[in-house]
Amino acid sequence: MKKNKKTFKPKRFCGAFLVVMYILVILLPFYSMLLISIVPESQYLQDNVLLYPKSITWEAYQFVFGGASIWQGMLVTSLVTVFGTIYDLFLTITAAYILVQNFPGKKIYVSLLFIAMFFDGGLIANYLVVDSLGLIDTLFAMILPTGINVMFLLLLVKSFRKVPESLIESAKMDGANDFTILFKIMIPMAKPTIIALTLYYAVDRWNEWFLGMIYINSAELQPLQLLLRSIISNTNSSALQELLNNLGIVPFAQGIKMACTVVATIPILLLFPLLQKHFLNDTSGSTKE
Repeated sequence: MKKNKKTFKPKRFCGAFLVVMYILVILLPFYSMLLISIVPESQYLQDNVLLYPKSITWEAYQFVFGGASIWQGMLVTSLVTVFGTIYDLFLTITAAYILVQNFPGKKIYVSLLFIAMFFDGGLIANYLVVDSLGLIDTLFAMILPTGINVMFLLLLVKSFRKVPESLIESAKMDGANDFTILFKIMIPMAKPTIIALTLYYAVDRWNEWFLGMIYINSAELQPLQLLLRSIISNTNSSALQELLNNLGIVPFAQGIKMACTVVATIPILLLFPLLQKHFLNDTSGSTKE
């Protein structure tokens, strides 16, 4: 029997090459950032290009985790991320289910959603609304004002529309109500899309700092990103250098900045390996009537 010779396929090679380059473009900046955060300042200044750490120091992380405020900020951000993501998903899923139905005034409702994609009430109006609800200086101020991302909503609506109409009609004939159809049929068949939206919403919530800056006054309710932002913006101040000297740490502003970035990035990156199997083509699209 003749052995099949493997032929060179330029398209496959180019595709693999582009994927590798894309991965390198993403990973190399993070690797460089990690190196800068763990090397001494002398090596950082001596080497034009850091390829590997000749010596390792944890002084930057010692400073970042030296205060109790960072741990409190992690707790606050974790609570905002968990409950905010649940809140966002609940509003998005229920709104998407409504939009796939036929009801009077649907076109007006959809038009208002498109307007909301491009126009906002403004910072002052949003602040007055939050203040009138008594949410200033509470965790709810970082959760309730932002609920639905219209782009994500439209993606879920598209996924819901792939569910066969005959399947829904059959469920209604068997006595299923809207809640049963939503939770037993629509959500399971749109699971890949919902998982993807969960990750997107979680990333947005984890990186939230602007709402904390606007609505939060208490130091114990400051989110992690806002605390790290304060550290990064103050790394070159004389007060910070004096504090570092008191802690026995050699001031290395760039290392502290990179350590803050690593601390803010790694927790949310851990979600990607857990959810990567769901980043496939939407299986609901393969369902046939």
